[in-house]
Formats: sequence, structure tokens, C-alpha cells
Amino acid sequence: MSQTYPSAIPAGTFSYRPDIDGLRGIAVSAVILFHANVTGFRGGFVGVDIFFVISGFLITAISLREWETGRFSVGKFFEKRARRILPALLLVILACVPFALTIPNPLQSRHFFESVLYVLSFSSNFHFWGQTGYFETSAELKPLLHTWSLAVEEQYYVLFPFMFLALVRSRKAAALLILTTGFVVSLALAQTLIQSGHKPAAFFLLPARIWELLAGVFCALAYRGGVNARFPGKAADLLAGAGLILVLVSFPVFNDNTVTPGAHALIPVTGAALIILFSRSGRIVYRILSNKPLVFLGLISFSAYLWHQPIFAFARLFASEPLSAWVMAVLCLLILPLAYVSWRFVEVPFRNRESVSLALSFRTAFAAMAVLVVVSTFGVRTYGFVYFRYAADVAETYETVLRSISYDFEDAMHDNGDCVFSSMDIDAETEDRFARCADRYGPATVVIGDSHGMNIYNVLAKTEAFDFLLGLATHGHQAHKAHTENWYYRHVLPFVERHKENIDKVVYHQTASTFWNRKDDPSTRTAPDALNGSDVEKVAEFMDDLSAYTKTVWLGPYPDFGHDPVKAVFDLPSRKMAQSAKEQLVLLDQAALESAQGRNFIYAKFADLYPMPDSPFFDRCVLFRDSDHLTSCGEKIVAEWIAATETLNALSVKKADAPMGLEAGS
Repeated sequence: MSQTYPSAIPAGTFSYRPDIDGLRGIAVSAVILFHANVTGFRGGFVGVDIFFVISGFLITAISLREWETGRFSVGKFFEKRARRILPALLLVILACVPFALTIPNPLQSRHFFESVLYVLSFSSNFHFWGQTGYFETSAELKPLLHTWSLAVEEQYYVLFPFMFLALVRSRKAAALLILTTGFVVSLALAQTLIQSGHKPAAFFLLPARIWELLAGVFCALAYRGGVNARFPGKAADLLAGAGLILVLVSFPVFNDNTVTPGAHALIPVTGAALIILFSRSGRIVYRILSNKPLVFLGLISFSAYLWHQPIFAFARLFASEPLSAWVMAVLCLLILPLAYVSWRFVEVPFRNRESVSLALSFRTAFAAMAVLVVVSTFGVRTYGFVYFRYAADVAETYETVLRSISYDFEDAMHDNGDCVFSSMDIDAETEDRFARCADRYGPATVVIGDSHGMNIYNVLAKTEAFDFLLGLATHGHQAHKAHTENWYYRHVLPFVERHKENIDKVVYHQTASTFWNRKDDPSTRTAPDALNGSDVEKVAEFMDDLSAYTKTVWLGPYPDFGHDPVKAVFDLPSRKMAQSAKEQLVLLDQAALESAQGRNFIYAKFADLYPMPDSPFFDRCVLFRDSDHLTSCGEKIVAEWIAATETLNALSVKKADAPMGLEAGS
């Protein structure tokens, strides 16, 4: 290997910098306090962005030093990265297993073991990208969520040595052009993904993050090129000070609306870069960052980062209510001794080839990973070891629930390939298919409403009683919303007017909860005065408008289950339909029936179509996939009951009979 300085890399020196460890200490503290929901650290997640800059800088600077002395090799690079990451990571995961086995909800256990397999394959960022967003409440319950950033770095490390060798063997101009192009393209990709509504992809995936690592690469090149020495002391102090301000101001100012790594991330990234380049020994920023507490936090930062999320997540999983500020403070303090122990007795020894040989490192890592793979695979296949933790009947019910709820709601919309179909958009394709079906079968039945309306469309479709059934229900759209934003007044009503000769009737259905005033205390929603009568009236007005063109039926809501079906498996009282939901439905039905009087539509109570049982748990299916939506198999059960008992006549209406609305729905 050549020991001459290649043209892309200027000569220089690099030695240990305690101020960078201090910057690490600030970054890891910000991340921990963010996950602890501490006020003033809404933007603490940018600590990860700072980590990426530091990592890009150190890896490049150290590799340059090794290249110049002829000691760089791809094999040694991967060995160092493995020694740096795997021992502490495997220790933390192994320590989590006993807690994962005793989580009250086995579904959470299964999710944990699924994530372990992704962590071990260095792809947990892809796993969490496909799940709940990083900033959503449920993310707090994922013990290994934070490993997404390790996966990003690991994927970068796979590419780095080959990229590094290509760059150091290139001309300086070519190397800088390649790096600059990569930086700009990655940043542009991140911003484009964020602006186009794909924030999770930008947040979790390497292509949108690599510009932050490349910022560190540029710092390494500039640092070894002597850029620091070219600025007088005061100028360097001002730049380093500005960098520290940019880093610190990000923590209270950023929030989930300024999600990185888009253009907003230039603030902390630039701040970290300025500190790396212009913090000088003996100067004010250097002294601030080199103080012993911060340096100590920086030294144990990797272990602290590994421990914090499992500690917080398991505490939340085992708690029956939100954790208090005092409990979170205790948990934060617990992180420090755990991080010190794993740093002192695991990280440090395994990073030293003289303390722990390569063979011993390999055997230890292989054994730990083998145990985790076996346990995790078994944990996934046994639904979180549920058959070992609970009685057979409970375990079977649990498996039934998981099987019932494991489907994609939108993908499960029924389509018989002919003229029973749904659409969430009245586009040209929908219009064309509707026209063809009208020619073949005559007038259609059209189902509209919100996500509950989507359930009802599926139920009616699965009765197999319709040759021509069109579903135009879509998430979150209710008829009582403002006309300027209302899907039904802007799109559905004109559609019905255009095709009134080819529509037999329209069935409208929406969830009950949208008619109740939202208050801080959910228990107050059962009070009679909590019903929003004006919203009931707005829906009635819309139904009246629709009835000018065709026969219309407002099918009343079905009662909400009111519980999480997975949790209800292990809590017998929760297997019953919520009494409060039934009480609310009585009041709502009465209000809607009164609104239907004297109008040209009917209101049909859902109970006239299907009487909801006291418990939604059946031998091979649970009716509800969450607290208020039907499962696919639940829809089929309701449909089969309707078909067998011939209750579809509850939706029968003649246009001239509309004034009998109260009678028809009573």
C-alpha cells in the first residue's frame, strides 16, 4: 500500500480531542431527555444528527491517519467497527430478553423479538420505517426503536472502506466533486421526501442521512488540511461559539414538525461542524466542552444511548398509567451507572485486541447472536411465548385475535372483480367502471361514510346480495364537516346528481364517536349534554339534500367495542362491549330519528340490521380489530348473519315513504 500522500488528502495530524467527547455528551443527553419527554428538549432528537457528523469525522480522520502510515485495511476496519458496536449492543439486548418475556401483553413481546432479528441483521431502520412513526406515542413502547440509527451507521460502514479507497486514490478535484455531489443529492432527497409527506423514509433511511455523515467527512478533510490554523484566534472562537449556539438552540426550538434530516438539520449539523473545525485547546468553547462531567458523558455515550430506550420503554410497558416526572427522573439517573458498567467492563476491553483476542471476540459475539436468533425466532412463532405463559384457552383466544386483526384495512376492501367494488377517489376509472356496470345491472346501491362506512360497505358486499354495489366511503370524512372541506358536498353529492338515474339508493354510515363533544375527561362523554345535536342535524340536512336525487338511508352507528381486543384477551371484564357505548348509542339513535321526521330519508338503527352481541369474541374470530372498527372476519360474520336472517329489508326505502322515517327506523 502506498504511503505517499494521495492528491485528495492533504497532510495533517489528528489526536484525541476531549471537546468532541463533550459534544457527544451533550448530544446523548439531549436524546435521552427528549425520550424522557422533558420540557425544553422537544428537539433533543437532533442529538442523533450530531452523532452522525461526529462519526463521519472520526471514522474518516482515523482512516486517513492509518492510510498515511500504511496501516489501513478493509478487514481491520470492519473488525474495529464490530468491536466498537457489537459487545455493548448484544449485552443490552440480552439484558432485555427477561423483561420482554414478562411484558403483560404478549403482542409487545412478539414485537420485541421481531425487532431483535432486524437489529441483528443491521436493518432495524427498515423495520421501524414500516411501523409507527418515530414521533408517535406508540413509539415510546418499542425498546429497540433507537437502534435504527445504529443500522444507518452500520450500513454506512459497509460502504465506507470501499468509498474511502476510491477517494484516496482519486485526484483531489474528482474526490471533492464526488463528495459534494453525494452531499447535495442526499440533502435534496431528504427535503423532497419530507415535503412530499414521506417523513419516515427520510428519517430512517441511509440515502437521506448520508449527507450528515459526509458533513463529518468534509470536516476531517478540512481539519487535516489545516483550516483551523488559517483563522486567527478570535475568529475561530466566534465560529466555534456560533456552532455551540446552533447546537444548543436546536433542542428547545425543534419539534416533530421540524423533523430531520431535511433543511432544518443544517442548523445542528453546521453547529457540530463549526465546533469540530474551530474549537481550540485552551479557548472558551474547548474549555466548556472539555469539562470532566461532559467528557465522562461522552465516553459512556454509546452505552448510555443503548440503555436509555429499553429502560424507558419497558417501564412504560409495565406501567398501568403514564409515568410521572419523578419516575422518569429516577430512570434517567439509572442510565448512568448501567452505561458506566457496560462501558468500563464491556466496551473498553473488547475494543482492545490485547485484552480480548479476535478469536474470543468472534466466539462471544457468535454465541450471543445465536442465542438471540433462536430465542427471538421462537418468540415470534409462538406469539410472544403465549402458550408458555398462559392457560391454553387464553393462548388460543390470543392467537385468534392476532389472526383476526392482522390485515391491511384498505387492502381488505372487497372487490368481486365485477360490479361490487369500492373507491376512495371519484376519478375517471371509477366513473368508467360505474357506467359499464350500470349498463349491465341497472341502478346501483352506493355506500358512503367514514372508515366505519368502509366496514359497512364490506359487510354488505360480503352478503353477496348485490350485483352492483359501489363503496365511496373513506377515512375521516363525515357529512357534518364544513362544506368547503367536505368530501360529500364537494364530490359525492355531485356524483349522485350526475348519476341519479343509475342509483337505486345511497346508504350513509359513520362512527358514533364523532357526534360527541371531545372533552379532557373521556368519562364525561357519556353525559347526555355531551351529544352534539348540531352535528346530528348537519348530517340530517345532507341526507335531505341527497334525497332530492335518489332514495337515501342513514344507517345508524354500531356500538363501539371500547377496548383494545389484544389487551382484552388477558382482562375478562374487557371482553364485554362497553356499556357506555351502548348508552351513547341510545341517545344518538333517538336524536337521529327525531331529525329524520318530516324529511325525505329514513334513519335505520344498526340493531335492525345486526344485533351486536354482548361479547365480540367468537371461536375463530374477534369482531373488532381495535376499539371501534370491525375485522375482516368480523365483517363476514355480520354479513352471514344478515344473509341468513334477511334483515337487509331494514335498508329498504321508497322515496315516497320518506316522511315515515321515524317509523321505518324504530
